[in-house]
Amino acid sequence: MDDEDDGVTPCLKCDVEIDLSGPNDATINKWVADALRRLADSIEKDELETGHHDLKDGVGKKIGTVYLEKRPADANAVMIARIATGEIKDITTEDGKNAAAVALGRMGGKARALNMTAAQRQAVAKKAAKTRWSKIR
Repeated sequence: MDDEDDGVTPCLKCDVEIDLSGPNDATINKWVADALRRLADSIEKDELETGHHDLKDGVGKKIGTVYLEKRPADANAVMIARIATGEIKDITTEDGKNAAAVALGRMGGKARALNMTAAQRQAVAKKAAKTRWSKIR
């Protein structure tokens, strides 16, 4: 992917499937770790395009497949990931509302009331009461 900052957060989806047998768990773990290191190096060097690729062991034998998908990230998914990793603080209240919006909403009502005359506040209150009590219950 490009290193330039165009305002779009890149995303890499990587699904790895390995089917490997060996003499013991320690050997299998080492072979898999080596294969994943080679895969990581290829990804870091940007050698693999979007699509399916064979995953090979140290001698070139196919031991699995990897599917890579390079794309711009979903903004909501990026925000959730950043909150989950602690990169940014979660700014929602306990009821799921945006804390900044809640604070602005509180300030907005007070500021509006301060800028109204008593007659204007009374008219707004009468209209609200009339609307509230005219609803069928």
